[in-house]
Amino acid sequence: MEGLTAEQQLQLVTVQVAVEEEYGYKPPDTPAHWLDRDENEKPLHALITASWAKKKIPGEVARLRELQKEAKNDREFETREYQIEYVTKHLTRAEEIATNRLAHFRSLETEADLKAEEEKCRDDINYWFEYYAWGYDPRKRSPLSTVPFALFPKQVEYVHWLDDLVFRQRTSGIVEKSRDEGATETSVRWGLYHWLLNPGFSMLLSTRKEDEVDSKQNQNTLFERIRFQIRLLPTWMHPEGFDIQRSMLGTMKLANPENGNTLLGEAPVENMGRGGRVTVAFLDEPAFWPFAGYPQYASLSQTTDSIIMCSSVAGRLNQFADLAFDGVTAKFVMDWRENPRKDKRWYDALPFGYVGPKMSATTIAQEIDRNYDASQPGKVWKYSEPHIFITMDEFMAYWKSISLDHHFYGIDADGRQTDAWQIPTDWRVNRTSDYGQTEGHEWGYMIGAQPHERYGRLADTHFIFLARYIEPTGSTEEQAVRQWREWERTLGLRDNKNQWINKPHASWCSHEAKDLRKVLLGTYGENWVAWDTDYQTGISTIQDWWTPIEVDDLNPFRPQLHGRCQLVFVSTNNDYQLAYNERLSQWFVTTSQTEDGFAMARKEIGAYHYSISELGKPVKAMRPVKEFDNIVDTIRGYAVNWNRNPEELTPQEKVAQIVGDAKIDWERARRENRPPSLEEQTRQDFALYQAQLEIAKRYGRNGNGDGYE
Repeated sequence: MEGLTAEQQLQLVTVQVAVEEEYGYKPPDTPAHWLDRDENEKPLHALITASWAKKKIPGEVARLRELQKEAKNDREFETREYQIEYVTKHLTRAEEIATNRLAHFRSLETEADLKAEEEKCRDDINYWFEYYAWGYDPRKRSPLSTVPFALFPKQVEYVHWLDDLVFRQRTSGIVEKSRDEGATETSVRWGLYHWLLNPGFSMLLSTRKEDEVDSKQNQNTLFERIRFQIRLLPTWMHPEGFDIQRSMLGTMKLANPENGNTLLGEAPVENMGRGGRVTVAFLDEPAFWPFAGYPQYASLSQTTDSIIMCSSVAGRLNQFADLAFDGVTAKFVMDWRENPRKDKRWYDALPFGYVGPKMSATTIAQEIDRNYDASQPGKVWKYSEPHIFITMDEFMAYWKSISLDHHFYGIDADGRQTDAWQIPTDWRVNRTSDYGQTEGHEWGYMIGAQPHERYGRLADTHFIFLARYIEPTGSTEEQAVRQWREWERTLGLRDNKNQWINKPHASWCSHEAKDLRKVLLGTYGENWVAWDTDYQTGISTIQDWWTPIEVDDLNPFRPQLHGRCQLVFVSTNNDYQLAYNERLSQWFVTTSQTEDGFAMARKEIGAYHYSISELGKPVKAMRPVKEFDNIVDTIRGYAVNWNRNPEELTPQEKVAQIVGDAKIDWERARRENRPPSLEEQTRQDFALYQAQLEIAKRYGRNGNGDGYE
């Protein structure tokens, strides 16, 4: 009885005595049958306990009848009736399965019987679940904590879907589930089954936090659920060389010494899975992961052919939701309506706390209804993608309709219009840059523009034509400048010699990048100015721009819609399209395929949220979660600074910036209260001379911007 509590030992002895009295059975001192040996004490105890489950029914029914008498309304009364029916069916089924398993195990007597049994399990995963899978319910309201894990029809369908996806198609998929449908429980036992019986199998498991992946103090971690299942397997099913004590001492890994299979755990870090290969990666609740699950999914795509994302929904603004709506990724739905243990009485009770804690409408939408649009937690902005993400064709169709499309094409030396598209030269262009050099804090770059007032109705609208990362992460200043100048040429802001055609009104840079701004000015002649960092002004301005105006009028770009927004993204290559969801009766924008279609920007905007700890604070004190926001920051920087005039540098200031460290000699002399030495004077004079030549070259001899580059 090693490993059992005193209470469990007493219970086992009591059950054994009862069995002896009722059936005249007494285990021999030296058990002949494998089930009666000490090493199989835990599975035997679980089976005997479950085989007496129906004896708990009268007590549970009596308790629920008393609660029913206290019901305050018809809904509560019906809930208690549902619970009575459920507990009766649940305990009856548990006893039937346990009794059947006991009888079946008793029929397996010889080594040949056990060999044949193992082959049956290997050939039929349903068979293994029927006789060997166990579930654990630690909730106090559960009358039986350890129960035979019997698959209901939808779960049977699910394990075969997993087998087909992972082993035949060798591709990825998502599991969109209501809460408490047994999807995670089924998944980890499916993985354990293949770990036991399918050589060449490896599985990576992860969930929202590291201590939910594996912790010996938490029965609900993924790996403790697996260990729990292993402990309840007959020892003859354990791999050869596997020790029930020693082999499960470590964390985040279970190795099968017989066939070399592994189960690996990993926290949901950005670069997870790098450096190894696995058959399948199982990601639990990825809709709630850090960084919205985007970098983790990208990283794992190099690790395995099959990524299984199993989650309740949490809005549309995460990797899980992207896959759910891309029209390509395989999807398995586990809805509460397909669970034979639940009915409408259960569902109707959720807001009132009759079958567990009270659930808000948002929580029900998220955890039960799988409603993406009603379940986004802590979302910073409310917006409509169909109103703010348009295509170049839609953009130009509007300007053509009011005979202003000719402004979007260049003029050659002979004064004739060319085919080269450009942002009109009379539009006010702003650039923003959020400097970063590491994964998680990449270098974001954005170009936005506002029409001149002569463009009429849309002169109040800001159009973003580019918002993306400088690549690769950690690019030098030279690489970055080369990259964004190519983008600027594409948008018609520069010519092929890098001369400005439409010089930006301002170039705003993240305030901490002081050294970068010096380099950009001194080496490349680009004057980037530190932006205003006001969070709330930027956030509230963007929300104002994304709140529809002229709601009774047709949208200028999409006549299927009413109203328009004042901050609009224009995909330069029609990367996405407007589409209609017949089931939901609503318009949506299809998934972005490339960065020309703002793939990363859409993800970041959607993932931008307040943590729970921020909610309830004064608005001015609230700060969004500081992660996965590099492009968002460029948009926010644009919103704060778009109407500011950058401070023009005087020629002297330009010289001073370029000279830089040459001023050290002067500062040293001043501190020492002495005039500069001849050597210092000469060095300073030479530096100033060089700076003046550079200024004349880059800014014009007057230093006023004439002849800029």
